[in-house]
Amino acid sequence: MMLGGIRDHVGGGFHRYSTDAEWHLPHFEKMLYDNALLLEAYARGGRILQRQEFIDVAAETARFLAKEMTAPDGTLYSAIDADSEGGEGAFYMWTTDEVRQVLGGAAEDFIQAYGLTEEGNFREEATGQRTGASVLHARESLGERFREELEALRAIRETRPRPALDDKRLLPWNGLAIRALAVAGFVNEAKRCADAWLSQEPLPHHLSGDRALGKPFLDAAYFVHGLLQLGGAYREAARGIYAFLKEELRDDSGWTLSAAEHNSPLGRSVPLLDSALPSQYGYAVLCSVALGEKEVARRDIERVSGWMVKAPSATAMLWRAFLALTRLGGRTSRGAVPIPKVILFPKTAEVSEGKAAYTVTVEAPDGWVVQPGVRLKVHGLSGVVVRHAGEGGQQRASIEFSGEPPAGAEGEARAFLRFQVCSDRECLPAEEVEIPLAWRR
Repeated sequence: MMLGGIRDHVGGGFHRYSTDAEWHLPHFEKMLYDNALLLEAYARGGRILQRQEFIDVAAETARFLAKEMTAPDGTLYSAIDADSEGGEGAFYMWTTDEVRQVLGGAAEDFIQAYGLTEEGNFREEATGQRTGASVLHARESLGERFREELEALRAIRETRPRPALDDKRLLPWNGLAIRALAVAGFVNEAKRCADAWLSQEPLPHHLSGDRALGKPFLDAAYFVHGLLQLGGAYREAARGIYAFLKEELRDDSGWTLSAAEHNSPLGRSVPLLDSALPSQYGYAVLCSVALGEKEVARRDIERVSGWMVKAPSATAMLWRAFLALTRLGGRTSRGAVPIPKVILFPKTAEVSEGKAAYTVTVEAPDGWVVQPGVRLKVHGLSGVVVRHAGEGGQQRASIEFSGEPPAGAEGEARAFLRFQVCSDRECLPAEEVEIPLAWRR
């Protein structure tokens, strides 16, 4: 990412995502939350791995936030659009002729180092057509080698029509940025942003112009986490906001996205999984741990442990919170995941009138039910007939089926059972279990 076109080599910061497998061609929008998360990752990575180029990227990203995404009061804007008057990405791309005109004799080395081509390396995301322009991307870390050339291009780029700025300021995204800036050593900028938010009474969800709007949602845990990074008096402010969130957004069932007044006909959402943003639930647990609420954190991790084991790649933030809890001596008191029992009867079926008959039962753990829509596929038996299928919605669901095995005294087949279990609070990901079937005549 550091080398690719997803990074803005001229002006700093990162674009929203890559549209190709090589990280060369970006979607050009710039989001505050992306840049905040990457700023912290590069700053930490640079220190842990002793990689100066990572530290340099972190500093460059922090300067980009300060220059292009900071409001007069120190809070941070939400996004910079992908489009300008020249179309998507026009503000960020270059032709070889433009580079030669700006850089003169230094142009050829620059063109080669940053992968520009005469025909342009950029293809439109929708059509795949070349536009004649190129996105800068490097094959290796170039350090300060082309610093003057990049500054010259930046000065020219400032004369171009700029993409639109989304100038609302969101509390949670600012919270991510506060933490990242502090981690990267830009503490004054982080404190100025935090102070601007803490001056609002009551604390809003977002700022638009001079208006403070909305009540905080669970993603305000990002802001609490940012304040905790600053420490000192900010820790006490974090404790107060955490107490407010706990009062508004937590009950005996755990954390929810919004307060009871926002109930929908489907109930209150529980934001467990990581997406473009890390799990809000995971951040709430991290804040519980950091503020000494270990028992609260333990119970909340227990409630979602099924998701953590079933979908580890989508629950990294929950695992991070779990590790933070266990490092402080916290313990979970039950198994990490409710494991349904899948029972086959009989293990080996006696063929009668050319048919082998079986019953497969799914039994959910206490407090869980098997959802309707249990599905079965059978390989190795012909003429499969399902005589009875449990309707689901109960702790047990059974499927009775039979099929015709191939000729022979004995043999084996396979069944694939797909099901999902839910509690009154959450549903685990649907899973498919392979069941070996045996028969004899």
